[in-house]
Amino acid sequence: MVKEKKMIPILDSKRQYAKIGAEVEKEVLEVLRSGQYILGKHNKALEQELADFIGVKHTVALNSGTDALHLALRALDIGAGDEVISTAFTFVATSEAIGIVGAKPVFVDIDPDTFNIDPAKIENAITPKTKAIIPVHLYGQPANMDMILDIAKRHNLYVIEDACQAIGAKLHGKMVGSFGDIGCFSFYPTKNLGGMGDGGLLTTNSDVIRDRVLALRNHGGAIRYHHDEIGVNSRLDEIQAAILRVKLNYINEWNEARRAHAKTYNELFANCEDVQTPTELDDTYCVYHQYTVKIPNRDNIHKMLQERGIGAMLYYPIPFTMNGKTAYKILLHCTSIHVRHAVQLHVALEYCTHCLAKFLLVTVTSCTDWLLCLLTIYTKHGIDKSADEVILQRNVALLLDILLLGHPFSVNLDAVFPLVAITVTLVALSVLAEEVHVIPVHLRLRKYLKCSTAIVSL
Repeated sequence: MVKEKKMIPILDSKRQYAKIGAEVEKEVLEVLRSGQYILGKHNKALEQELADFIGVKHTVALNSGTDALHLALRALDIGAGDEVISTAFTFVATSEAIGIVGAKPVFVDIDPDTFNIDPAKIENAITPKTKAIIPVHLYGQPANMDMILDIAKRHNLYVIEDACQAIGAKLHGKMVGSFGDIGCFSFYPTKNLGGMGDGGLLTTNSDVIRDRVLALRNHGGAIRYHHDEIGVNSRLDEIQAAILRVKLNYINEWNEARRAHAKTYNELFANCEDVQTPTELDDTYCVYHQYTVKIPNRDNIHKMLQERGIGAMLYYPIPFTMNGKTAYKILLHCTSIHVRHAVQLHVALEYCTHCLAKFLLVTVTSCTDWLLCLLTIYTKHGIDKSADEVILQRNVALLLDILLLGHPFSVNLDAVFPLVAITVTLVALSVLAEEVHVIPVHLRLRKYLKCSTAIVSL
């Protein structure tokens, strides 16, 4: 019998639980007995305790760090036609949120020492369409907020801090997440302050932004059954809130331990010429969500560590813009508002219905143009024709749902408007084979869709 090699984990959640498990279980049991599982006293208490800890006026507890980024953009009315400057060297959620709202991510290179966005390169990326900057405090290292805020102020731009990896990190003694218009945090289990499930947080000093996000996280309404806009369900449940309240009592201790371990590694690597250890900016307090080094032969070293039972990971092995997938390649090449809307059907069908329903029904002609752009995308960006026929059919059907019925809900189009449904689907598939059919498609759609004006106007 071969004995299984014991790994030294990057994060030992069992060891952490052994220390605080009794406290956690006590609070969870109290929640279970209370019968209040959503937006209860623990949620409110956690929001206040985190506001005090981070040094902001308001916090809103959410379902994830991704939702925090998404709703931050929504709260600032950033969407189609807008550009948001950020970095591609981070987890995909940052740019995913930008894509979800229909905006275009504009990437700026990183500082090779800190791995954070290079402020010296931001200004060259600003255009009349730029609405915001999203710096990422990567690996728990604060970004250069002094320069970023100065640039944002001179160009009248919003600043959304992606602090999902950096709770407790400080610059000039001030917590990250308190510098910009909005801060975003994640409570994913691997984070410095991690729950036992998903969770996130949005921070702000603005009453208006706080109220908007409170409504957006609860189906777009501040009052029960009154929905002012299309929102989402992004409430942090009471059990996670109770767990996070227990863990918040230990966050300073845990962050100090991470810093002590980082110091030890720095000392051990001091005489290793091939190892570049993390760089901290002056007057910063890095919380080392990851201790990340630069080394030659990265992949070989990683393999060697794994073979010897030492937990190590590549953060991040390749920028998501270069991973061979189509969604973000298409998104990066979008210049037209119509094309960006069309991309949303491929990137996120679910969000598309929410975001687009309110402005798609302007005129039949504009919707036709929009569909034309969708079809054109599939012919110009190297999408595998055989593999993506089903996706295209679904996209066309979804658009017709919105176009013909005025809402995003699924219906049987064959029963409602068979001629248009069949014609559009067949024509769309023909475009996959011959791009020359684009113009005829445009004309034929206009001809058929004119007869749907009465339905659209309802």
